[in-house]
Amino acid sequence: MARRFQTRLTIATSVLIAATIGFMSLALIHLAATTITKQHRIRGKLLTALAKRNIEYGTGLPEEVMERVGDQMVVTALLTAELVAIAEQDGSLSPERISEALSRVIERSRQHRGYPLVDEFWVTDENGYAYIHTEDFDFTFSPDPEKTPQANEFWPLLEEGAAPLVQKLQKRAVDEKRFKYVGVSGVDKPRIVQIGVGEDLVNSIQSGFLVENIVERFVEEMEIER
Repeated sequence: MARRFQTRLTIATSVLIAATIGFMSLALIHLAATTITKQHRIRGKLLTALAKRNIEYGTGLPEEVMERVGDQMVVTALLTAELVAIAEQDGSLSPERISEALSRVIERSRQHRGYPLVDEFWVTDENGYAYIHTEDFDFTFSPDPEKTPQANEFWPLLEEGAAPLVQKLQKRAVDEKRFKYVGVSGVDKPRIVQIGVGEDLVNSIQSGFLVENIVERFVEEMEIER
């Protein structure tokens, strides 16, 4: 009897220990699963927040980039003003030859990116008449917005010491194409020196920051991390 009782006790104890181990294992598995789920949930929220912030940052970049483009355009206009003054100093270069040289700059910039990095040069006399230019039509600046809408803002550059003027990207009056213009004063005499960049450059900048492109790059980066 004693031996049977001991055997039963041993079996019961073994079953109890096995059950305890089983329950503990299930509890640990549940705890681990809960922890992993919680970690993935937290990571998912962090990734969502990060993606949202990246997209918001990316969609706001084009405006900042265009501001930097405007800064570089100011430098280009200042250099143009200096070079025109030097070219006209001894009268050896005609306005036509200067215009041809500026047109070559446009074409050579096209070779670099496949589109012109600057589209137009306009250099006026003291009356606002653009006698040096790279377009196939004449133009005269006027302070009257009715006569030269958009361009009238550059008229104050004829005054000595006027600060450079940077316009925001906008549709120009002559053909509704989106252009960005920058102007500076002359260095040798009262004049307006204006340069413009057009849709090719603008579109190339903005296309790089389309939301779908930003999301696609973000997903690709996440795949690489995995």
